[in-house]
Amino acid sequence: MMSMLRTYARYPFLPEAREFISKKGISVYEALSENLEDNRAIQDAWNRVFGAFLGKIAFIPSVDDRVWEMILKMNSGYEISPSEVLDASDYMRDVYGESEEIDVPHGDNELIARIISYPIARIMVSCLNDSRFLRRYGLKEAELFRKLLEMEWNSGTEREFFVEIGKKLGLSIIISDEWAAMDVISYVKNTAQMKDPRKKLLFQDVRKGMVYFKKRSEGNEHMDVIFRSFQQALQDKILSELPLNVPDSLCESLSPVISVLRLIISNYYENYRLGDLGEVEVEKFPPCMKRLYSMAKSGINLPHSGRFALTAFLHHIGMSVDDIVKVFSASPDFNESITRYQVRHISGEISGVEYMPQKCSVMVSEGLCYNPDDLCRKEWMTHPLIYYRVKKEDKRRGKAGKNRDIQG
Repeated sequence: MMSMLRTYARYPFLPEAREFISKKGISVYEALSENLEDNRAIQDAWNRVFGAFLGKIAFIPSVDDRVWEMILKMNSGYEISPSEVLDASDYMRDVYGESEEIDVPHGDNELIARIISYPIARIMVSCLNDSRFLRRYGLKEAELFRKLLEMEWNSGTEREFFVEIGKKLGLSIIISDEWAAMDVISYVKNTAQMKDPRKKLLFQDVRKGMVYFKKRSEGNEHMDVIFRSFQQALQDKILSELPLNVPDSLCESLSPVISVLRLIISNYYENYRLGDLGEVEVEKFPPCMKRLYSMAKSGINLPHSGRFALTAFLHHIGMSVDDIVKVFSASPDFNESITRYQVRHISGEISGVEYMPQKCSVMVSEGLCYNPDDLCRKEWMTHPLIYYRVKKEDKRRGKAGKNRDIQG
C-alpha cells in the first residue's frame, strides 16, 4: 500500500491530510509568501483552479503553461495586455484537455506541495468570489477524485481503503469479491442527478437498507455507481464549504494570479451572457441553429452533438426548460422524462454547470455548420451566441469585433 503521504496528496480533502500539515507545522501563509516562480504549491493550486475552468484538472509543469508565464511577468512588473492573456488561455485549453497528469509526484517535498495546493486552491476560488465558477470548480475537483479512485481500484488497492474513504464522506459501503453495496439513503442522495433512468431505486436490488451491485465481469462495473456517488458526495461537500472568509491580505498575496483568473473568467461569463434580450426570435438565429431548430420541430432525429448544441443555445438565449422540451417533442424517439432530464443537465439545474453550445470552429468540424451567411463570415464571428446577440441588438454591432471566442 502506498505511503500515507501519497494518500494525503491524492485526497487532500481528508481530515487526516489537514492534521498532517498541522502537525508538521506547515503554514499556508508561509507557502503564499514564497516566490511565485519557484512555488510548487501555488503552481499545483493554479493547475487545480485554471484546469477546472478549462474543463479538466491536470497537473502540467508550469513551464508549459503560457498563462502562468503571463502571471510571472505581471508579478515582475511587466504590463500584460488582456488579449495576450486570453490568447494564451485559448491555447492552454487543449494542453489541459490532452494531459493525463493527474497522479501525485514521488518526492516528499512535491507530495507536501500537492497537499497544500488544495487549501490554496480553495483560497483562490474564494478570493475570486464568483458563484458560477465555484460550482464548476467543485464539479471538476470531484471528477478528479473519481478518476483517482478508479485508478486505485484498477491497481489492486485493498477494498478496505474504499470503505474508509466512503466513511469520510458519509457513505456506508460494503465490498466483497462478488458484489458491492451502499446504504439506501446515500444511494438516493447521490444518484438523483444521474440521467440513466435504470439507476432509479425502483430497479435496484435492495435488501435490509442496502443497495446491492453484483459483479458481472472483470473490472469495476459494479463499482461505477459507488465511485460516481463518491464524486457527488465530494462535490456537495466542497460547495457547502465555499467560499471561505479569506482575509484581504491572503488575496493580496495572490493578486497576480487572481487578477489573471478574474480577467479570463469574467470574459467568459460576462462578455457572452446575453442578458435579457427579450422574446426569443427564431428568425434571428444563426443558420446552423435555425436548421437544427427546424429539424427538431419537424420530427427529424438530430445527432447527439446537434441536440446538445441546440439545447445549450436555446437555454442561453432565455428559453425555459419546458419550452426546450417541447421543441424536441416531435422526435420519433421522444421520451419526456429523459429529454427533460437532459435539458436540465445541460442548463445547469442538475449538473451545476451551464454548458455552452459549441463555438463555430467546432460546429464546422462536427458537420453542424450550415449555409453560412455574410455575418457568419465576419472574422470576429466565432460563436452562434455572438451571432444572435448581434442580430438582436444592432447597437452592439460595432463592439462585436472586440469579443473573444466563447470556449465551447
